[in-house]
Amino acid sequence: DLDREFSSINAVKEPGITKVIFVGAVNLRKGVDSLVKAAASLAPKYPGLRVVVIGGGPYLEQGRSLADSLNIGDRVTFTGRLSREDVIKHFKTADIFTLPSLSEGFPLVIIEAMYFGLPIVATAIPGLTDYLTEAAVLVPPKNEIELAAAMEKLIKDVNLRRQKSALGKQMMLDKFQWDVVFPQFDKMFRELAEAPSQNGSTR
Repeated sequence: DLDREFSSINAVKEPGITKVIFVGAVNLRKGVDSLVKAAASLAPKYPGLRVVVIGGGPYLEQGRSLADSLNIGDRVTFTGRLSREDVIKHFKTADIFTLPSLSEGFPLVIIEAMYFGLPIVATAIPGLTDYLTEAAVLVPPKNEIELAAAMEKLIKDVNLRRQKSALGKQMMLDKFQWDVVFPQFDKMFRELAEAPSQNGSTR
């Protein structure tokens, strides 16, 4: 099953690096531009910060150009579409998960982040606030200053990261039925998987 598959994939964290990941469609509705701008404000203070944006979408090349224009092209990676195994490796080696969306239902990727024990920074919007009051650091949408402040709070405070991680894992176990969730994980990984696309290259 997926639980066994996740456990079987080995991944090693890079020493001295704080890795923040986003997983999903790379578009403006997901707030990817705000994430890049937030990373730019934190980069001078935190040389070990790396942001990895995983997924394909219409904002992929613009996002890369924005990172370059803010002089953080070497600190923000837009992977494009990835294999299932590579997505899992990124989850396993990340320190923080972020979802700065402007609108959402309750996305499956949040449950995925909780499963892997990642503390979450997300936007305080309907669909997310219903579940994430305690298990995440919530910020207003389209506000890279608040987003950067929330990311910094988790970067600086390892104990807060552990606390949010534990709360997220417990919430996941309490609120979600695995016989329903695991098949949806399968679908999500297929959507994120490699496919011929002009937006699919890695940088």
